[in-house]
Amino acid sequence: MKLFEGFTCKGKLLSNDDFLKRLRNDTQKGIDKLSAEEKQHYIDNAEKAMKTEIPILKASVYKQFAYTGNRTEYQGPYYSRRNMLTELIFAELLEKKKRFTEKILDLVWLILEESTWVIPAHNKNGSSLLYEFDDVSYVDLFSASTAAVLALSYVFFKEDMNDGLTDDMFSKRLEYEIENRILLPFEKYAKNWWYIGHIPGHKLNNWNPWIHSNILFILAIFEKNEQRKEKLCDDMLSYTDNFLDTYGPDGGCDEGPSYWGAAGASYFDFLDLLYKASDGKIDKLSEKLVYNMGDYIRKMYIGGGYFVNFADCGPKPKNLDAVLIYRFAKRTGNKLMMDFACSFDQTNRISYSHPQRSLYNMIEKSECKQSSYKPNKEEIMEDTQVYVFRNDTHFIAIKGGHNREAHNHNDIGHFVLFEEDTPLLIDAGSDTYSKKTFSDERYTLWNMQSSFHNLPEISGYMQLFGIEYRASDVSYDKNSKCLSMQLKNAYPKEANISSYIRKLYVRNNELIIEDDIDLKEEGDI
Repeated sequence: MKLFEGFTCKGKLLSNDDFLKRLRNDTQKGIDKLSAEEKQHYIDNAEKAMKTEIPILKASVYKQFAYTGNRTEYQGPYYSRRNMLTELIFAELLEKKKRFTEKILDLVWLILEESTWVIPAHNKNGSSLLYEFDDVSYVDLFSASTAAVLALSYVFFKEDMNDGLTDDMFSKRLEYEIENRILLPFEKYAKNWWYIGHIPGHKLNNWNPWIHSNILFILAIFEKNEQRKEKLCDDMLSYTDNFLDTYGPDGGCDEGPSYWGAAGASYFDFLDLLYKASDGKIDKLSEKLVYNMGDYIRKMYIGGGYFVNFADCGPKPKNLDAVLIYRFAKRTGNKLMMDFACSFDQTNRISYSHPQRSLYNMIEKSECKQSSYKPNKEEIMEDTQVYVFRNDTHFIAIKGGHNREAHNHNDIGHFVLFEEDTPLLIDAGSDTYSKKTFSDERYTLWNMQSSFHNLPEISGYMQLFGIEYRASDVSYDKNSKCLSMQLKNAYPKEANISSYIRKLYVRNNELIIEDDIDLKEEGDI
């Protein structure tokens, strides 16, 4: 499905000045509604940042990824700089005493001085180092997020940046880096980037809406040429349509709940920001598919903080914001999802990855009041082939699908089982990302293999990676409460499987999993 085919932003976008005026006014209104306790939460985070030395980013550490596959040694201090900056910005907005301002400016200046904003794992230049000194040709997740955090600092602290300067050199430097590291490369080269959707064989994922939501925020703040702004916005409508077109009508996120915070939620960020930046003239949040994309996260909740963690996902995702879920639910008219969001811990999560989201969460936090939530007994997602059931004592989720999903594990037919909020049969989830994780060696990692899910090896063979390895004949009979799927095609032909049917029977006091496997010749299971 494509929401924006034949659509244009021409004549619909606010000017930069009008957008900034509304953003500043809305921010102050949101701050005025926060309780003293809520404000203190932000300030406490900033106090820690004030006591922390700004970390150094070293060339030798950047190069480690090329040599050893280690991502974390460089990403740790890289993320720390940006998280510190975001936390200090929010605290200074709330406190207004200028005691955080100096460190905000130090961090902004140091980030502007970085040779690249692209992390080593995303470096596409074929070298162990990246220096963006001339014609920047690529924008990754975190360069887009970095620019959005810098944009926040520009919106609220531009005068402080230029204090004592006659030529506004500080803010002009920031404008220069945003233009040359983000907007100009996007304008010139975006069609060649894999996450845009124009290159055959590349499956789109969270990169698309994550990056576009941040670039749209940057565009609304910095681009004063209205024709250029409208053209780049139209490009983004087309590119995000490519992402949306990968979703089935049920709105299920095959990347799992952790990445929903970067995929479906980032698509909401994009659409919500379009609405705000156009003064309501561009509004696609009433579309049924968008509603379902939001509702996915509610359906995946188990209880006790646990979510169904298929794909590269932990059982308790750390990137989900109750206020974000509430805002998504409110804008799509989903009352059950609003109740779900308001049943969560309301502590705001500040994220440099999605800084405009964190800002709008703060602005609208006062609307999200604690409430009760009662989940449905079953959630059927036929397009994604994820099925969720609750009976009197247990929770079970089982998946079909195929083995070429985003952040895929070879896990067709796999299920997780809980007794109320207690895990019984689990998904191991993802490990610490390394060079292997997103390479040809991915399926040498044990947690990606079907044998380390609750699936058998058959005749010595595990399931294989590829869109052709899939479940078939998937059906659910509501009357008998029986789910059935054929799994033979998830395995290679060499496994000699005539039929492998896995069935789930849902009863009030029991859940029954039944495997019926027929082989063409004798083999071990």
